[in-house]
Amino acid sequence: MSKRNILFIAAGLPILALLILQIPTVNSRVAWRYEVAKTYVRNVLNPVGAVPTAIPNPTSTTSPASPTAPVTATGTAVDTPIPATPTLAPPPPQASLGSPPYEKQTANNCGPAALSMMLHMFGWSGDQKTISDVIKPVNGDRNVNPDELAYWVHNYAGWL
Repeated sequence: MSKRNILFIAAGLPILALLILQIPTVNSRVAWRYEVAKTYVRNVLNPVGAVPTAIPNPTSTTSPASPTAPVTATGTAVDTPIPATPTLAPPPPQASLGSPPYEKQTANNCGPAALSMMLHMFGWSGDQKTISDVIKPVNGDRNVNPDELAYWVHNYAGWL
């Protein structure tokens, strides 16, 4: 085999790998492995050092509170009757909620997966990808805040 053919093969394999990674099912299965490998290499090349000892906080001396003027009464309070609140209907003696369909969580997608399963209890027909495409469009985003989930419910669920 000539050097030219070896060079073409060496250049073609990474390009082929990048093209294969563009397939969504392959990308979703390989992305977390790539993150693990990247973290391992980063820690081998630049290991995490020891955590520094915390500096103790100096004790503060508290000064005695300054005297305040006594509060004088300005008038008497008039008791106003509080209206009675209506009572709720008693709960039924027994209730049964079916469990939502299980949805396997994809990598770093616990919030959208949990929200998706909860919304299925109300008849929603989407999946966690529908939610995560809006609140974390970058697959490497590892953080989903509760306010982002609330934002999605208020703006995209529509019927809630």
